[in-house]
Amino acid sequence: MKNLFQNIHSFDLMIWETNPKKRNENNIVKFYIKSSTIVNAGDLLIGEYNEYFVSNYEITEVIERREGLVKNKDYVIAKTIWKRSFPKFAEFNLNTNFSFNKLFNLN
Repeated sequence: MKNLFQNIHSFDLMIWETNPKKRNENNIVKFYIKSSTIVNAGDLLIGEYNEYFVSNYEITEVIERREGLVKNKDYVIAKTIWKRSFPKFAEFNLNTNFSFNKLFNLN
């Protein structure tokens, strides 16, 4: 099963395209994640979200992973496909916090 990671809770998004119209052209994202966490193609990174939309990045390729400057975290560079839609949450192992789960009724 693929993983769904929530920004700030289970990973820290560092670099991404800020212009939504260009996010699938400039589709490289960089982030920190716990060294013990496995990241694969097909996993989903959740950026901004609210009750009306979810900004998410589906990882298509992990380009590089190396020990980060932050203790116990790795620095990851990945190629992605950006979407502004609700994922099918049931298809993922959720790495999310209580407020995210409550907002989307993911008990």
